[in-house]
Amino acid sequence: MYAGDREVMAVAFLANLCVSRGALTGGGRHACARVCDRAQLTLNPLRASWMCSAASAGSEQDGFTLKSEAVRYERYKTIYERVVTYPDGAEYSFDVEGSPRANFSSVLVFPFNSAAKTTVLIREYHPGLHALRYGFVAGFFDAKVHADEEAAARAELSEEAHLTGGTMQLLNSGAPVPRDKYSLDYFHMFLALDAHLDLRPRERDEEERIDIVRDVPVTEAIDMVFRGEFNLSSATLCLMAAERLRKDSLL
Repeated sequence: MYAGDREVMAVAFLANLCVSRGALTGGGRHACARVCDRAQLTLNPLRASWMCSAASAGSEQDGFTLKSEAVRYERYKTIYERVVTYPDGAEYSFDVEGSPRANFSSVLVFPFNSAAKTTVLIREYHPGLHALRYGFVAGFFDAKVHADEEAAARAELSEEAHLTGGTMQLLNSGAPVPRDKYSLDYFHMFLALDAHLDLRPRERDEEERIDIVRDVPVTEAIDMVFRGEFNLSSATLCLMAAERLRKDSLL
């Protein structure tokens, strides 16, 4: 978590959950909006927008006003209906998805061996594609388990790639990366430099069946991006990591 943000982030997150689940109306909703206003003043505006995305009913952005928001489906993911008033006065309804139990936050990790110039992939089942696909370490941030996003990244690195230690660098400095046009979720992209084998890795989730593919040249991983072998988030992570490595003369 970013230094100095913890208190504001915690309060904004609670406001986020209350409003998104319909627990607050009227004055309570306006009070939560004031919490988000405080976050806007205290934090980087993009980061504040990320934290308060589901708690901003009634707010205006570039002439677009979020008139209302309601939960329409809730399970592993939550589907919200957002009614938005456009600058010309027209109103439209949208379905947007998010992960409130994960604070709308996921982590992705690109492991890099600086001596061999290689990375580590995982191969696992993708339910949406109904297929086995390659990708990088990824998982949700869990405030009950992780102290911050880096802790979540290290936990996932141990769980999925059986790696630990090394130096962790945040690739998207300044603000997290939006998942999608119709999503409230954001990605925190990490580069893990010279992590080593974890002899006591964390346990995986029961449904996870993961093959670890080690010693993959970074050049091959980049080729896999352009062959369409990664999902969009893993492809983005790969290109961001490769650019950082080039800038730091590590690749």
